[in-house]
Amino acid sequence: MPKAVEKAVNEVSNLVKEAVPVIGAVVGFIYGGPQGAAMGYSLGKMASNANKGNGHNTPSFVAAVQERDQVVRSSVANRTVIYGRAMVSGPLVFAGVAGGGNKYLWMVVPLAGHEVDAIETIYLNELEVALDGSGYATTAPYAGKVLVKKHLGVAGDAADADLVAVNIGWTSNHRLAGVAYLAIRLEWSADVFPTGIPNIKAVVRGRKVYDPRTGTTVWSQNPALCVRDYITSAHGLEASSAEVDASRVVAVANVCDESVALAGGGTEARYTCNGVIDTGENPRSVMESLLSSMAGFVVWSGGQYQMHCGAYTAPSVLLTADDLRGAVKVRPRMSRKELFNAVRGTFVDPAAFWQPTDFPIVRNATYAAQDGGQVIWRDAVLPFTTSSATAQRIAKLTLERSRQGITVELACKLTAFKVATMDTVMLSLAQLGWVAKEFKVLEWHYSTEGGVDLVLQEETAASYNWNSGMQTVVDAAPDTNLGNPFTIATPGAPAVAESLYQTTGSAGVKSRATVTWAAVDDAFVTGYLLEYMVVASGAWTTLPILRDTKVELNDLTPGTYLFRLRAINTFQAKSAYSPTTSKELLGLTAPPANVANFSVSKVGGVAVGAWGLAGDLDVRIGGRIVVRHSPQTSAATWQDGVVLDEFAGDSVSGLLPLITGTYMAKAKDSTGTFSTGVSSFVAEEGLVTGFNTVATSVQAPVFAGAKTGTVAFAGGLQLDTALLFDAAPGSFDGAAGLFDSFGGLNSIGSYEFATYTDLSTVTTRRLEADIKVYSFDSQTLFDARAGLFDDNSGDFDGTAVNDCDATLYYAATNDNPAGTPVWGAWTPFFVADVTARALKFRLDLESGNAAQNISVSTLSVDIKTPV
Repeated sequence: MPKAVEKAVNEVSNLVKEAVPVIGAVVGFIYGGPQGAAMGYSLGKMASNANKGNGHNTPSFVAAVQERDQVVRSSVANRTVIYGRAMVSGPLVFAGVAGGGNKYLWMVVPLAGHEVDAIETIYLNELEVALDGSGYATTAPYAGKVLVKKHLGVAGDAADADLVAVNIGWTSNHRLAGVAYLAIRLEWSADVFPTGIPNIKAVVRGRKVYDPRTGTTVWSQNPALCVRDYITSAHGLEASSAEVDASRVVAVANVCDESVALAGGGTEARYTCNGVIDTGENPRSVMESLLSSMAGFVVWSGGQYQMHCGAYTAPSVLLTADDLRGAVKVRPRMSRKELFNAVRGTFVDPAAFWQPTDFPIVRNATYAAQDGGQVIWRDAVLPFTTSSATAQRIAKLTLERSRQGITVELACKLTAFKVATMDTVMLSLAQLGWVAKEFKVLEWHYSTEGGVDLVLQEETAASYNWNSGMQTVVDAAPDTNLGNPFTIATPGAPAVAESLYQTTGSAGVKSRATVTWAAVDDAFVTGYLLEYMVVASGAWTTLPILRDTKVELNDLTPGTYLFRLRAINTFQAKSAYSPTTSKELLGLTAPPANVANFSVSKVGGVAVGAWGLAGDLDVRIGGRIVVRHSPQTSAATWQDGVVLDEFAGDSVSGLLPLITGTYMAKAKDSTGTFSTGVSSFVAEEGLVTGFNTVATSVQAPVFAGAKTGTVAFAGGLQLDTALLFDAAPGSFDGAAGLFDSFGGLNSIGSYEFATYTDLSTVTTRRLEADIKVYSFDSQTLFDARAGLFDDNSGDFDGTAVNDCDATLYYAATNDNPAGTPVWGAWTPFFVADVTARALKFRLDLESGNAAQNISVSTLSVDIKTPV
C-alpha cells in the first residue's frame, strides 16, 4: 500500500463493535414450552433477563450508536442490517490513490449487508453535503472536491465503473454483491481537508420487508413487519413463513400504523422501527431490541411465533370460581425491587445527528406518594425508536402496566384450555371483591392433573391511553371495589397573599405571607402538610402538621416561592400533592402605594398640602411623604420638579410655599423605595394673584454668571464632572458613561446670577422664582450606552431619579449697590416677601449619587409689588 494511502487510512480509527440496545420491563421474548404450550415470563422477569445473553459480551447502546456512524478500519467486521431509517457509516474495505501526484484518494465504505431502499443524505463530518446528478458535492467547502457514488446493493449490480477505470486495484470482480456501499473520491486540497480525511456517513432508508397485508416486499418502518423479517431471514432466526402467525402480524402491523396526535400538532404512527442490528449479536438481544420499538412480545405457541405489541386487547373470556379446580394464590403488589414510579431513558434523535438522547422523564406523583414519597427510577433504552413522543408513550405504558401489580396463580379446569398466553381475560371472584376484573395471561401450563395452570397479571385499558403527552395521575385500575381508607382526595392549590406587620421591640416592619386553602371533604382528614420552596434554592421546607386551613409565614426573604400541600388522615395516609402555586414575595422591596387624595389650598400667604394616610406600614413607620414642585402648569413630570419639603410618613398635611405651577407627591418607604406613581395638584395663577411684576432677572439659557462646580451645557445649567475626559488616563475620553463623566460628578455646585437688581427705593416686594429642572442618570442616557440605540431595557433613558435637588437663595441690601453696600445673609426661597433696595441671587445644585445629575433649563426671578 502506498504510504500516502496508509497514512490516510490510519487516520480513521475505532473498530466496529456490536450494539445491543435493550429495554427492561417494556419488552419480552417469550420462548415456547413443551407440546406447543406457550410459556411466558412476567414483565419483572424480563427486566432481569433483558441484559443477559448467551455469553456474548456486547457494548452499551450509547457506545454502539456513537461508533456505527464512524468510518472504521477492520478486516473482520460483522455485516449490519438496517431496519427503517438510520444514520450509519461502516468499515473501510478499500483505499487507493490515483492521478498525477496522488491527486485523488478513492475509498469504499459498506453501509449495510443487504439491499437498501435508498441512500438519502451524505454527511462529511457533521456537515450535510448536497450532490448533483453525477454525485459531485455542491456544498462548500467540498464543492467540486468530493465525488460520492451510491450503490444500493441490488442483486447483479456491477462493480463501480469509475473506480475500476482508474486501475488502482479495484476490478470488475469487486462487485460487493448484495451489499449497499459508497465509493468516495476526494481530491486533495489543504484548504478543504486541513485536518485530514473527513468522517463519511449517510442517512439510509434500509431493508425492504414483506407485508402480508399487500403481498409486496417494500421498505417499511412498521415494527411488526421488521420483526417478522428478522424471524424469517437468514441473518435472523431462519424460520419458515409458515412458522409465523400471519393473522397476528397483520393485526399488530395495523396497530403500529395507527395515527396518534402530537402535542405540537399533526400526527405520527403509533410505533415505528428505525435502527441497526449487528449480525454478530445473539438473536435474543436483537429480538428484544426490535420489540422495544413497539413495546411488544413474541410468543411461541401452537408451533408458530405469535406477535403482540403495546396495545390493549379486549377480553373475550370470563373465568369464575366455577372454572377453578384448586386454590387461588394472589400476590397483591410487586416486590420492592421490581417497583418504580418514574421512567427515564434514551432514544435515537434524528435532530441530534441520530445520537442517543434522553427523552422527557415520565413520572407519576401519585405512585411516588404510594411508595413513601420516594422517586424510584426505571431506566429504559429504546435503540429502534427515533421519536421523542413515541418514547414517552412507551415509557408511560411501561409505568402504567407495572403498577397493575396484582399477580394471580390459578389452578383451572379444562374449561380454561381455550385461553392462550398474552390473552386478556376477565376474572370474577366475589371473595376478593372482583367482578369481571381484567387480567393478562402471562403463563399457561398444561397440568397432568387434567387441567390448566395460569399465571395472570392485572390489566386495564387505561394503561394504554395517551393524550398528547398527558400522564395518568391515578391508578386507572382500582385493586378492589371495596372502600379504601388510605385514599384521600387531593387538596386544591393554596392561595398566597403578602402583607407587612409591625414587630415588637426594635425589629421594625417585616414581611408576612398568608397561605390559605380549601378543606378536603373527608371525615378522616386530621390535618395538612404544607411545603414551600424558594425556587432559587431547589429545596422544599415542610411545616409541622397544620390543623387549620390557614397559616402565616413571617419574615420570609424576598424571592419567588412555590407552595404545595397534602392532606393527612387518622391512618397517617397522605394524599397526592396539590397543584403548585407560584408567588413572588417582594417584602420591604415592594414599592409603596401612591399618595392618595393629594391637594393644595391657599391659607393666608402660604399653601397647605393635604393627603390621605399612607396605607403601607413601612411608609407610616420610618417612611416619608415627599413633595416636589414644577413651574409648569401642564405635562409636568417628577423629574421636572425640585423638592419643596418632606413630611413624616404618618402625616396627612403640611405647609408649603405658595407658587404657581404643579405640586407633586410621592410616598417613600423605610428602605428608600418610592411609589411608582405621582400624585399631582396644579396651582393656577389665580391662586397666587395680587401683585404686579416690576422686574425680572432671567439667566437661562446663557447663564453668564459666576459658576462654581457647575457648567452651562446644551442650554442648561448642571453639575460639572469631577474629571474631564482630556484628563482621563488612556485613550481619548476613556470614560465609560457620558462624554465627560469618567471621574464622576461634583456632588454640589453653585451659580451666582450675572448681576444684582437695583430697585432704587427701599420697600417691601415679593420674590417668585421660576425654575425648570430635569434630573437624570448620566450612565443610562441612550447616547451614552454601548451597542444598539438606547440599550437600556427600561424607560427610554433610565428610571426616575430621586437624589438630585436645586435650591435658590437671595441676599438683600438697603444700600446703593453701585457703592459699597452691606449685603445680608444668603436666604433660601421659592416665594419670599423682602424689604430691600437691591437684591442678588444664587442657585445651588446638589446630587446624592455620583452618576445622577440635574439640568436647569429655566431660571428667572420675578420681583413684584402689591397692586
